[in-house]
Amino acid sequence: MKNSQLNRMPVIIVYQKGDEITQRKIRVNRIKEDIIQAYCFRQKAIRNFKRENVLAAKRVNAIN
Repeated sequence: MKNSQLNRMPVIIVYQKGDEITQRKIRVNRIKEDIIQAYCFRQKAIRNFKRENVLAAKRVNAIN
């Protein structure tokens, strides 16, 4: 996540909100203690994600 913020590169996260688990492509803008503020390509907007709800994260290859 920190690498996404520093290099402005997108990452794929698996995110759980309640009973729903989704996969999101995001570009991290800011990391606070318990919140990740990022541009969400799915919603086409800046969103806040709770760190505790991020189940997994992986770097997006340059090919994608």
